Amino acid sequence: MAHEYYFRHHLVEAHRNRFRLLLAVMTIVVGAVVFLVPSLLSVAATPSSKPVATSTPAPTPAATPKPVATKLPVAAPAASTAAPATPGNFQALVASDNALVMLSWAATSEVVGMSYKLERSFDRINWTVVASGLTASNFRDDTVAFGIHYYYRLSAVNLAGNASAFALADGVTAEFAANSQGVAQGNYMSDDQVASLDMPAGALNEPANCSVVAVSVHPRPGDFTLVAGPYALVCKNESGNLETELNKPVTWHVDLSTKLKGFADPRAVTVDTAGGTASIEGAAFDAKTQVLTFNQPTEGTVAVLAAVKRGTSLSVFAFPLVLGVLLAAGFIVVLRQSQKRNYNDYLRRKYYDV
Repeated sequence: MAHEYYFRHHLVEAHRNRFRLLLAVMTIVVGAVVFLVPSLLSVAATPSSKPVATSTPAPTPAATPKPVATKLPVAAPAASTAAPATPGNFQALVASDNALVMLSWAATSEVVGMSYKLERSFDRINWTVVASGLTASNFRDDTVAFGIHYYYRLSAVNLAGNASAFALADGVTAEFAANSQGVAQGNYMSDDQVASLDMPAGALNEPANCSVVAVSVHPRPGDFTLVAGPYALVCKNESGNLETELNKPVTWHVDLSTKLKGFADPRAVTVDTAGGTASIEGAAFDAKTQVLTFNQPTEGTVAVLAAVKRGTSLSVFAFPLVLGVLLAAGFIVVLRQSQKRNYNDYLRRKYYDV
């Protein structure tokens, strides 16, 4: 009985092999037909070349030379005189505690080669250029005085030199109120509550109004990432002139408790007007309070950079990964063996009743 079972089992396998061979032959035939039929059709469509009766051609008269057309120079297209769109949402935000005006606007749709020209006036008749060639959509005017109503107009200028219509804004600066007397320590906080500054007594020569402001310059951090700032200390005397000399260093405290997610190794830097950075020595980071503290001997723009945290090494996952692959392979082998036994049992029951 067992001999008959194995005979029939091999017979079934032989039928399967014949079916596989037939399927392979049919695949080859179909592929050949698909490949050859277009070639045969193209050959059939090609007209046959039958011999054509020839006759002695008549003498051909000499050809008359054709006149050569002379190309006239094409005039260069005239430069476009179309004016760009007027900048939208132009606003003048006056600082409440200092003689500062923050100007912002919406960039025009024509981005390539676009720049902006900013002008200021006291009477809307006589205008003075504050800045030109601006490419950003914001500007801080720190050249204003206290208690003055300023008018601003902004125009967009494209590559062809065409200027848009003016966008208008105005604002009144705050009255002078000294918050640094020169004989007492001062403390100033940025609007975003991230950076604070301690100014020791005697750091300035005369009473001034001081504040910590955000700066729109974009630093070039190199291998690091900007996580806070840039910030600057702005101090003005009663005449509205900037106090740029410090008699004593000031101390910065930058709260990084919400800034270091995914970052590590914070460091303080100074930022110049072109975006270049230089490290500030002696900065100390308190890991418990997440505050970076450093001293700055002169006025200037500061920022905090940090390195991106490196991801977990792949070697940490190597053992679990290999173990998972081996378990999956073992499961597949066991499953295939179980399927084979079930199939053999099925053949025995169906055909041989064993």
